[in-house]
Amino acid sequence: MNGSFFATTADSVVFGNGFEFSAANPNQPPLLTIDIPIGLRFRDNPGAIINQSNADGFGLSVNQGETISLIGGNVSVENRGIIFAPGGRIELGGLVETGTIDIADDGSLTFPDDVARGDVSVTDSSIVAVFSGGGGSIEVNALYFNLTNGSRFLGGIRANQGSVEAEAGDIVINATESILIDGQGTNILGNVRQTSEGNAGNIELNSGSLTVSNGASLNANTSGQGNAGNITINAVEHFSS
Repeated sequence: MNGSFFATTADSVVFGNGFEFSAANPNQPPLLTIDIPIGLRFRDNPGAIINQSNADGFGLSVNQGETISLIGGNVSVENRGIIFAPGGRIELGGLVETGTIDIADDGSLTFPDDVARGDVSVTDSSIVAVFSGGGGSIEVNALYFNLTNGSRFLGGIRANQGSVEAEAGDIVINATESILIDGQGTNILGNVRQTSEGNAGNIELNSGSLTVSNGASLNANTSGQGNAGNITINAVEHFSS
C-alpha cells in the first residue's frame, strides 16, 4: 500500500478553516477551501474497528515510514491479525463519549483527558510491528488495554538492518484504567536484533494498574551493536507480575 492508512468511526472530521465534514450528515464542501484536518469529532457510542487481516503474512501493512491509525470506539486486532508499519507509526485508540481527538501537523493524535476512551485489545497471536532499520513507534490510548494469547508488539532495529546512527522509536501505551499483558509468548519487545546496528527505543506503560502474567513479558534488550532502551512503568494503583 502506498501512503499511510487511517481508519476511523468518528462522526466528523474537523478542518483548520472551520469546516466540519460530517459522515452522519455529509455536506458538499467548497472544493478549493478544504484545509488540513485538525481533529476527529465523536458522538456517543461510535462503532468498533476490528482487524483480522493476515493475508500473505503481512496483514494490514504500509510502506517504509508510513502510518497506520485505527481510531474507533473500541479497537481490536484478533484471529492472528497483523498490523505492520516498518519504520513508521501505528496508533490505536478511540473514544466512547462525545469528544474530539486533535490531529497534529505530523499526524500524531492527542486524546482529551476528560472523555472516556474505548478499549483496545490485541489477542489470538496477533502482531503489531514497526521494527525496521530505524524509526518505528507504536502508541495506544485506551480505557482498558489487553495484549493476550501469544500476541506481540514489536519495535526496535530489525535483523540485518540499521546503522550506527539509527534510532528506533518508542512503544507507549496509555490506558486510563488497566493494562493486561497475559499468556505464554505474549510480549512487548523493543530491541536491537542480532546482525543489526542502532539504538532501540523505549517502552512506556501508563495506567491505573498493570498486570503481566502467565509467561508474558516486557523486553528491552540488545543482541546486536547498539543500546537497549528503557522500560518505564507508571501504574498509579497496582502492578503485579
